[in-house]
Amino acid sequence: MKTVLVALLALVTSAADTFGILFEETPALAKIFKQRHVAGTFVMVDARADTVFVWNQERAKRRYYPGETFRIANAILALETGVVQGIDDIVPFNKKTYRGFDDDGPRFFYGPLVNRNGESTRPRNLKNKMRASSTRTFRWLARAIGTERMRVGLAKLNYGNMRVGDAVDQFWRNGSLQISALEQVEFLGRVARGKIPVSREILDKLRQLTLLEKTADYELHAKSGWLITPKPELGWWVGWVERGNDIFPFALNMNMDPAHVEDRLTIGRECLKALGKL
Repeated sequence: MKTVLVALLALVTSAADTFGILFEETPALAKIFKQRHVAGTFVMVDARADTVFVWNQERAKRRYYPGETFRIANAILALETGVVQGIDDIVPFNKKTYRGFDDDGPRFFYGPLVNRNGESTRPRNLKNKMRASSTRTFRWLARAIGTERMRVGLAKLNYGNMRVGDAVDQFWRNGSLQISALEQVEFLGRVARGKIPVSREILDKLRQLTLLEKTADYELHAKSGWLITPKPELGWWVGWVERGNDIFPFALNMNMDPAHVEDRLTIGRECLKALGKL
């Protein structure tokens, strides 16, 4: 059986025939996007069938900012570097700078917090903030990891173009880091199979963060993302499905506007259903 990495390498280099991998521009996926009048791409790898199912192969090769989907890699590196020990650890941060490293004794904000209405919010930890709109938490984690450890970590994970740049707390949103849908599924396939150079304990903790849905037939692990700049706005939905011992990494990105935020998940689920994975 060909590995996911070889399959993707074949796709990117147009050498599919050499490796014997089938790359299928899937009509069922095209229909889903066209019915909703959405420009985007969807990729799913079925390693058992030596097949990469894709809609819009050219776009699938194109790199974009990962946005909030980078939280998967960010969480791995935060756990691996010891910035946090567990997914329930409270993440402190400085409300103005998100750093928490000032010599003049900054105010740290720990959960549970209080929102503008005086209502208690959930503790600020990885478990609660992975899916929430909590940019501050993950910017703080990135600052705590630091630029050099982040560079080393991205190279270790072989994540996208692996470029951190100068803004360590936002390079995944509007900085130097970019990744394609094909690179997303390659990375997520390695994560799901435990083929990245971190401990099993860290991967087990990550799986708790990414688990979105569990039934008698499958587990769905996923993370969404939304970038409002540059235009057009971009939506991501990436993850993997586990069915028994089989793992199917997937990635969707699409042009988006605020009125159609939920279309990422809806279209993504429809694509997975069309491929028989949900």
